[in-house]
Amino acid sequence: MSEIGVVSWSFNDDPSALQNALIFEASISGFFNGLLNGPHFVQLKTCNRLEYYFIENSQPPFDNIPPGYRHLQGKEAIKHLILVASGLDSLSVGESEILSQVKSAFTKASESGSLDKMLQQIFRMAIFAGKKVRTDTGISKGKTSIAHISIDLLKEKHSLEGKRILLIGTGKIATKILKYLTSDKRLTISLMGRNEETGAALATENGCRYLDISDLREAILENDVIITATTSSRPIIEESDIISISGSRELILLDVSNPCNIETKVADLNNIYLYTFSDLEAIIRTNIEIKKEEIIKARQIVEEQLKVIMEKMRELEMDHLVESYMKYSERLAAREAQKALSAIREGGDPSEVLSAMSGSISRKILRPYILAVKEAARSPENENANSLKSVLSKIRDTS
Repeated sequence: MSEIGVVSWSFNDDPSALQNALIFEASISGFFNGLLNGPHFVQLKTCNRLEYYFIENSQPPFDNIPPGYRHLQGKEAIKHLILVASGLDSLSVGESEILSQVKSAFTKASESGSLDKMLQQIFRMAIFAGKKVRTDTGISKGKTSIAHISIDLLKEKHSLEGKRILLIGTGKIATKILKYLTSDKRLTISLMGRNEETGAALATENGCRYLDISDLREAILENDVIITATTSSRPIIEESDIISISGSRELILLDVSNPCNIETKVADLNNIYLYTFSDLEAIIRTNIEIKKEEIIKARQIVEEQLKVIMEKMRELEMDHLVESYMKYSERLAAREAQKALSAIREGGDPSEVLSAMSGSISRKILRPYILAVKEAARSPENENANSLKSVLSKIRDTS
Protein backbone atom coordinates (compact mmCIF):
# COMPACT_ATOMS: atom_id res chain seq x y z
CA MET A 1 0.00 0.00 0.00
CA SER A 2 1.30 3.47 -0.88
CA GLU A 3 1.85 5.92 1.97
CA ILE A 4 3.55 9.20 2.62
CA GLY A 5 7.15 9.22 3.77
CA VAL A 6 9.46 12.00 4.93
CA VAL A 7 13.22 12.16 5.24
CA SER A 8 14.22 15.02 7.53
CA TRP A 9 17.43 16.68 8.70
CA SER A 10 16.64 19.14 11.50
CA PHE A 11 18.42 21.56 13.81
CA ASN A 12 16.34 20.08 16.63
CA ASP A 13 17.74 16.60 15.94
CA ASP A 14 21.35 17.10 14.83
CA PRO A 15 22.67 20.55 13.80
CA SER A 16 25.90 19.17 12.30
CA ALA A 17 23.97 16.59 10.23
CA LEU A 18 21.66 19.34 8.98
CA GLN A 19 24.62 21.49 7.95
CA ASN A 20 26.15 18.56 6.08
CA ALA A 21 22.83 17.86 4.34
CA LEU A 22 22.51 21.50 3.26
CA ILE A 23 25.98 21.31 1.71
CA PHE A 24 24.91 18.28 -0.35
CA GLU A 25 21.37 19.51 -1.02
CA ALA A 26 21.73 19.30 -4.83
CA SER A 27 22.85 15.67 -4.76
CA ILE A 28 20.09 14.75 -2.27
CA SER A 29 17.46 16.28 -4.58
CA GLY A 30 19.04 14.35 -7.46
CA PHE A 31 18.78 11.16 -5.42
CA PHE A 32 15.04 11.64 -4.84
CA ASN A 33 14.54 12.56 -8.50
CA GLY A 34 16.11 9.24 -9.46
CA LEU A 35 14.33 7.26 -6.74
CA LEU A 36 10.91 8.60 -7.72
CA ASN A 37 11.52 8.93 -11.49
CA GLY A 38 11.08 12.69 -11.42
CA PRO A 39 10.23 15.51 -9.00
CA HIS A 40 7.37 13.65 -7.30
CA PHE A 41 8.22 15.14 -3.92
CA VAL A 42 7.97 18.31 -1.85
CA GLN A 43 11.26 19.75 -0.64
CA LEU A 44 11.01 21.93 2.47
CA LYS A 45 14.19 23.90 3.08
CA THR A 46 14.56 26.45 5.87
CA CYS A 47 17.40 27.67 8.06
CA ASN A 48 16.62 24.90 10.54
CA ARG A 49 15.53 21.95 8.42
CA LEU A 50 15.82 20.14 5.10
CA GLU A 51 12.96 17.71 4.39
CA TYR A 52 11.64 15.62 1.51
CA TYR A 53 8.02 14.45 1.51
CA PHE A 54 7.05 11.77 -1.02
CA ILE A 55 4.83 8.76 -1.63
CA GLU A 56 6.60 5.45 -1.14
CA ASN A 57 5.38 1.98 -2.01
CA SER A 58 8.01 0.12 -0.02
CA GLN A 59 11.06 0.78 2.16
CA PRO A 60 13.41 2.64 -0.21
CA PRO A 61 17.22 2.41 0.03
CA PHE A 62 18.73 5.53 1.58
CA ASP A 63 22.37 4.48 1.36
CA ASN A 64 23.36 7.38 -0.89
CA ILE A 65 22.25 10.33 1.23
CA PRO A 66 24.03 11.96 4.20
CA PRO A 67 23.42 10.35 7.62
CA GLY A 68 21.72 11.97 10.58
CA TYR A 69 18.22 12.04 9.08
CA ARG A 70 14.85 10.91 10.42
CA HIS A 71 12.70 8.72 8.21
CA LEU A 72 8.99 8.65 9.10
CA GLN A 73 6.16 6.89 7.27
CA GLY A 74 2.39 6.95 7.14
CA LYS A 75 0.61 8.44 10.13
CA GLU A 76 3.86 9.55 11.81
CA ALA A 77 4.99 11.39 8.67
CA ILE A 78 1.64 13.19 8.40
CA LYS A 79 1.74 14.15 12.09
CA HIS A 80 5.26 15.49 11.63
CA LEU A 81 4.11 17.68 8.73
CA ILE A 82 1.22 19.09 10.80
CA LEU A 83 3.56 19.82 13.71
CA VAL A 84 5.94 21.61 11.35
CA ALA A 85 3.17 23.65 9.69
CA SER A 86 1.77 24.54 13.12
CA GLY A 87 5.10 25.86 14.41
CA LEU A 88 5.24 23.21 17.12
CA ASP A 89 8.39 21.61 15.72
CA SER A 90 10.22 24.92 15.30
CA LEU A 91 13.27 26.06 17.22
CA SER A 92 11.08 28.92 18.47
CA VAL A 93 7.61 27.45 19.12
CA GLY A 94 4.83 29.25 17.28
CA GLU A 95 7.01 31.05 14.75
CA SER A 96 4.89 32.29 11.87
CA GLU A 97 7.39 32.04 9.00
CA ILE A 98 7.30 28.24 8.79
CA LEU A 99 3.68 28.07 7.62
CA SER A 100 4.40 30.36 4.65
CA GLN A 101 7.51 28.29 3.93
CA VAL A 102 5.44 25.07 3.87
CA LYS A 103 2.93 26.76 1.53
CA SER A 104 5.73 27.98 -0.74
CA ALA A 105 7.36 24.55 -0.88
CA PHE A 106 4.04 22.90 -1.75
CA THR A 107 3.21 25.52 -4.40
CA LYS A 108 6.60 25.11 -6.03
CA ALA A 109 6.23 21.32 -6.13
CA SER A 110 2.63 21.54 -7.40
CA GLU A 111 3.65 23.74 -10.31
CA SER A 112 5.67 20.83 -11.69
CA GLY A 113 2.33 19.05 -12.23
CA SER A 114 3.78 15.74 -11.07
CA LEU A 115 2.65 15.43 -7.47
CA ASP A 116 0.62 12.42 -6.40
CA LYS A 117 -3.04 13.16 -5.55
CA MET A 118 -2.52 11.82 -2.04
CA LEU A 119 0.49 14.07 -1.39
CA GLN A 120 -1.41 17.12 -2.63
CA GLN A 121 -4.35 16.36 -0.34
CA ILE A 122 -2.12 15.79 2.68
CA PHE A 123 -0.32 19.11 2.22
CA ARG A 124 -3.52 21.08 1.70
CA MET A 125 -5.00 19.62 4.88
CA ALA A 126 -1.78 20.08 6.87
CA ILE A 127 -1.62 23.74 5.84
CA PHE A 128 -5.23 24.14 6.95
CA ALA A 129 -4.32 22.52 10.27
CA GLY A 130 -1.40 24.94 10.68
CA LYS A 131 -3.74 27.89 10.14
CA LYS A 132 -6.27 26.46 12.59
CA VAL A 133 -3.66 26.08 15.32
CA ARG A 134 -2.69 29.73 14.94
CA THR A 135 -6.31 30.91 14.77
CA ASP A 136 -7.61 28.89 17.72
CA THR A 137 -4.60 29.23 20.07
CA GLY A 138 -2.15 31.91 21.13
CA ILE A 139 1.10 30.08 20.39
CA SER A 140 2.06 32.62 17.70
CA LYS A 141 1.44 35.68 19.85
CA GLY A 142 4.41 37.86 20.73
CA LYS A 143 7.82 37.77 19.08
CA THR A 144 8.48 34.22 17.99
CA SER A 145 11.05 34.55 15.19
CA ILE A 146 14.75 33.94 15.81
CA ALA A 147 15.44 37.37 14.29
CA HIS A 148 13.30 39.20 16.83
CA ILE A 149 14.47 37.11 19.77
CA SER A 150 18.13 37.66 18.80
CA ILE A 151 17.94 41.43 18.60
CA ASP A 152 15.77 41.67 21.70
CA LEU A 153 18.45 39.69 23.54
CA LEU A 154 21.08 42.25 22.53
CA LYS A 155 18.84 45.17 23.52
CA GLU A 156 18.23 43.54 26.87
CA LYS A 157 21.96 43.08 27.54
CA HIS A 158 23.31 46.28 25.98
CA SER A 159 22.20 49.71 24.84
CA LEU A 160 22.29 49.70 21.03
CA GLU A 161 21.38 53.35 20.59
CA GLY A 162 23.93 55.06 18.36
CA LYS A 163 25.82 51.82 17.78
CA ARG A 164 27.40 50.90 14.45
CA ILE A 165 26.18 47.42 13.52
CA LEU A 166 27.61 45.03 10.94
CA LEU A 167 25.36 42.18 9.74
CA ILE A 168 27.08 39.36 7.86
CA GLY A 169 24.76 37.23 5.73
CA THR A 170 22.08 37.63 3.09
CA GLY A 171 19.92 34.56 3.73
CA LYS A 172 16.44 34.30 5.24
CA ILE A 173 17.38 34.88 8.89
CA ALA A 174 19.82 37.65 7.96
CA THR A 175 17.13 39.37 5.85
CA LYS A 176 14.66 39.30 8.76
CA ILE A 177 17.30 40.63 11.16
CA LEU A 178 18.16 43.40 8.70
CA LYS A 179 14.54 44.52 8.38
CA TYR A 180 14.18 44.54 12.16
CA LEU A 181 17.41 46.55 12.62
CA THR A 182 16.71 49.12 9.90
CA SER A 183 13.32 49.86 11.43
CA ASP A 184 15.26 51.56 14.25
CA LYS A 185 16.55 54.83 12.75
CA ARG A 186 18.93 55.39 15.69
CA LEU A 187 21.21 52.60 14.41
CA THR A 188 23.87 52.70 11.69
CA ILE A 189 23.71 49.46 9.75
CA SER A 190 26.14 47.86 7.28
CA LEU A 191 25.50 44.63 5.42
CA MET A 192 28.19 42.21 4.28
CA GLY A 193 27.93 39.11 2.09
CA ARG A 194 29.70 36.90 -0.43
CA ASN A 195 27.32 37.59 -3.32
CA GLU A 196 27.75 41.25 -4.23
CA GLU A 197 24.67 41.42 -6.48
CA THR A 198 22.33 39.92 -3.87
CA GLY A 199 23.88 41.82 -0.97
CA ALA A 200 23.93 45.19 -2.70
CA ALA A 201 20.29 44.84 -3.73
CA LEU A 202 19.26 43.86 -0.20
CA ALA A 203 21.22 46.78 1.28
CA THR A 204 19.64 49.27 -1.14
CA GLU A 205 16.17 47.90 -0.40
CA ASN A 206 16.70 48.45 3.33
CA GLY A 207 18.58 51.74 3.15
CA CYS A 208 21.96 50.64 4.46
CA ARG A 209 25.55 50.31 3.25
CA TYR A 210 26.87 47.15 1.56
CA LEU A 211 30.40 45.84 2.16
CA ASP A 212 32.24 42.99 0.47
CA ILE A 213 33.33 40.07 2.66
CA SER A 214 36.97 40.80 1.73
CA ASP A 215 36.75 43.95 3.88
CA LEU A 216 35.83 41.98 7.01
CA ARG A 217 38.91 42.84 9.11
CA GLU A 218 38.53 46.58 8.52
CA ALA A 219 34.78 46.38 9.18
CA ILE A 220 35.38 44.64 12.53
CA LEU A 221 37.49 47.61 13.64
CA GLU A 222 34.84 50.11 12.53
CA ASN A 223 31.75 48.56 14.15
CA ASP A 224 30.47 48.14 17.71
CA VAL A 225 28.16 45.16 17.07
CA ILE A 226 28.75 42.28 14.65
CA ILE A 227 26.03 39.77 13.82
CA THR A 228 26.72 36.65 11.78
CA ALA A 229 23.87 34.76 10.10
CA THR A 230 25.36 32.64 7.32
CA THR A 231 25.62 28.98 6.34
CA SER A 232 29.41 28.95 6.15
CA SER A 233 30.78 25.56 7.17
CA ARG A 234 33.70 27.14 9.09
CA PRO A 235 34.19 30.17 11.35
CA ILE A 236 34.48 33.47 9.48
CA ILE A 237 35.53 35.43 12.58
CA GLU A 238 38.46 34.02 14.54
CA GLU A 239 40.27 35.12 17.68
CA SER A 240 43.08 36.62 15.61
CA ASP A 241 40.59 38.92 13.85
CA ILE A 242 39.60 40.75 17.03
CA ILE A 243 42.42 40.25 19.54
CA SER A 244 43.74 43.74 18.80
CA ILE A 245 40.43 45.20 20.04
CA SER A 246 40.47 43.27 23.32
CA GLY A 247 40.66 45.65 26.29
CA SER A 248 40.53 48.82 24.18
CA ARG A 249 36.74 48.99 23.74
CA GLU A 250 33.54 46.98 23.99
CA LEU A 251 32.66 44.69 21.08
CA ILE A 252 29.36 42.83 20.95
CA LEU A 253 29.12 39.65 18.86
CA LEU A 254 25.94 37.73 18.02
CA ASP A 255 26.23 34.43 16.16
CA VAL A 256 22.97 32.94 14.88
CA SER A 257 24.65 30.87 12.18
CA ASN A 258 24.45 27.15 11.66
CA PRO A 259 27.11 25.99 12.34
CA CYS A 260 28.73 28.71 14.46
CA ASN A 261 30.60 31.35 12.47
CA ILE A 262 32.50 32.91 15.37
CA GLU A 263 35.16 31.06 17.34
CA THR A 264 33.76 30.55 20.83
CA LYS A 265 37.09 31.29 22.51
CA VAL A 266 36.75 34.98 21.60
CA ALA A 267 34.36 35.20 24.56
CA ASP A 268 37.41 34.89 26.85
CA LEU A 269 38.86 38.16 25.56
CA ASN A 270 38.51 41.33 27.62
CA ASN A 271 35.43 43.49 26.81
CA ILE A 272 34.29 41.05 24.10
CA TYR A 273 30.72 39.81 24.53
CA LEU A 274 29.64 36.78 22.49
CA TYR A 275 26.05 35.51 22.25
CA THR A 276 25.06 32.32 20.42
CA PHE A 277 22.08 29.99 20.02
CA SER A 278 22.69 28.67 23.54
CA ASP A 279 21.85 32.15 24.88
CA LEU A 280 18.68 32.23 22.79
CA GLU A 281 17.59 28.86 24.16
CA ALA A 282 16.93 30.34 27.60
CA ILE A 283 14.52 32.87 26.08
CA ILE A 284 12.92 30.18 23.94
CA ARG A 285 12.41 27.94 26.98
CA THR A 286 10.82 30.85 28.85
CA ASN A 287 8.45 31.46 25.94
CA ILE A 288 7.50 27.78 25.92
CA GLU A 289 6.77 27.89 29.65
CA ILE A 290 4.61 31.00 29.21
CA LYS A 291 2.68 29.37 26.38
CA LYS A 292 2.37 25.95 28.02
CA GLU A 293 -1.44 25.92 28.03
CA GLU A 294 -1.64 27.20 24.46
CA ILE A 295 0.80 24.50 23.35
CA ILE A 296 -1.42 21.84 24.96
CA LYS A 297 -4.41 23.23 23.04
CA ALA A 298 -2.37 23.30 19.84
CA ARG A 299 -1.33 19.67 20.24
CA GLN A 300 -4.97 18.68 20.78
CA ILE A 301 -5.86 20.40 17.50
CA VAL A 302 -2.99 18.56 15.81
CA GLU A 303 -4.38 15.21 17.00
CA GLU A 304 -7.90 16.15 15.86
CA GLN A 305 -6.69 17.24 12.44
CA LEU A 306 -4.54 14.12 12.16
CA LYS A 307 -7.68 11.97 12.59
CA VAL A 308 -9.45 13.98 9.87
CA ILE A 309 -6.53 13.57 7.48
CA MET A 310 -6.22 9.83 8.18
CA GLU A 311 -9.95 9.37 7.45
CA LYS A 312 -9.49 11.25 4.18
CA MET A 313 -6.51 9.06 3.31
CA ARG A 314 -8.61 5.93 3.83
CA GLU A 315 -11.26 7.40 1.54
CA LEU A 316 -8.64 8.16 -1.12
CA GLU A 317 -7.26 4.65 -0.81
CA MET A 318 -10.74 3.16 -1.25
CA ASP A 319 -11.43 5.48 -4.21
CA HIS A 320 -8.21 4.26 -5.77
CA LEU A 321 -9.15 0.61 -5.23
CA VAL A 322 -12.63 1.15 -6.67
CA GLU A 323 -11.21 3.02 -9.66
CA SER A 324 -8.71 0.23 -10.30
CA TYR A 325 -11.41 -2.42 -10.10
CA MET A 326 -13.70 -0.43 -12.40
CA LYS A 327 -10.93 -0.19 -14.99
CA TYR A 328 -10.28 -3.91 -14.63
CA SER A 329 -14.00 -4.61 -15.15
CA GLU A 330 -14.16 -2.36 -18.21
CA ARG A 331 -11.13 -4.03 -19.79
CA LEU A 332 -12.59 -7.45 -19.04
CA ALA A 333 -15.98 -6.53 -20.56
CA ALA A 334 -14.28 -5.12 -23.68
CA ARG A 335 -12.26 -8.32 -24.19
CA GLU A 336 -15.31 -10.54 -23.68
CA ALA A 337 -17.36 -8.40 -26.09
CA GLN A 338 -14.65 -8.70 -28.73
CA LYS A 339 -14.59 -12.49 -28.31
CA ALA A 340 -18.40 -12.59 -28.58
CA LEU A 341 -18.38 -10.55 -31.82
CA SER A 342 -15.79 -12.87 -33.31
CA ALA A 343 -17.88 -15.90 -32.34
CA ILE A 344 -21.02 -14.42 -33.95
CA ARG A 345 -19.12 -13.59 -37.17
CA GLU A 346 -17.98 -17.20 -37.30
CA GLY A 347 -21.62 -18.33 -37.26
CA GLY A 348 -22.31 -18.80 -33.60
CA ASP A 349 -25.87 -18.43 -32.32
CA PRO A 350 -26.12 -14.83 -30.95
CA SER A 351 -28.30 -15.85 -27.99
CA GLU A 352 -25.90 -18.58 -26.93
CA VAL A 353 -22.83 -16.36 -27.49
CA LEU A 354 -24.31 -13.52 -25.46
CA SER A 355 -25.36 -15.90 -22.68
CA ALA A 356 -21.83 -17.36 -22.58
CA MET A 357 -20.33 -13.87 -22.57
CA SER A 358 -22.56 -12.81 -19.67
CA GLY A 359 -21.63 -15.88 -17.62
CA SER A 360 -17.91 -15.42 -18.35
CA ILE A 361 -17.96 -11.76 -17.30
CA SER A 362 -19.86 -12.57 -14.11
CA ARG A 363 -17.46 -15.35 -13.11
CA LYS A 364 -14.33 -13.32 -13.83
CA ILE A 365 -15.58 -10.18 -12.10
CA LEU A 366 -16.71 -12.18 -9.07
CA ARG A 367 -13.56 -14.33 -8.90
CA PRO A 368 -11.66 -11.93 -6.55
CA TYR A 369 -14.72 -11.84 -4.25
CA ILE A 370 -15.04 -15.63 -4.27
CA LEU A 371 -11.37 -16.09 -3.37
CA ALA A 372 -11.70 -13.47 -0.62
CA VAL A 373 -14.81 -15.17 0.79
CA LYS A 374 -13.01 -18.50 0.98
CA GLU A 375 -10.07 -16.84 2.71
CA ALA A 376 -12.50 -15.16 5.13
CA ALA A 377 -14.09 -18.48 5.95
CA ARG A 378 -10.71 -19.77 7.06
CA SER A 379 -10.20 -16.71 9.32
CA PRO A 380 -13.63 -15.86 10.79
CA GLU A 381 -12.16 -13.57 13.48
CA ASN A 382 -10.22 -11.51 10.96
CA GLU A 383 -11.39 -7.88 10.87
CA ASN A 384 -10.98 -7.71 7.09
CA ALA A 385 -13.02 -10.86 6.71
CA ASN A 386 -15.89 -9.40 8.71
CA SER A 387 -15.75 -6.21 6.62
CA LEU A 388 -15.96 -8.30 3.47
CA LYS A 389 -18.99 -10.17 4.81
CA SER A 390 -20.68 -6.83 5.47
CA VAL A 391 -20.05 -5.69 1.89
CA LEU A 392 -21.31 -8.95 0.42
CA SER A 393 -24.44 -8.78 2.59
CA LYS A 394 -25.22 -5.34 1.18
CA ILE A 395 -24.74 -6.64 -2.39
CA ARG A 396 -27.12 -9.54 -1.63
CA ASP A 397 -29.74 -7.30 -0.05
CA THR A 398 -29.81 -4.92 -3.04
CA SER A 399 -29.82 -7.61 -5.73
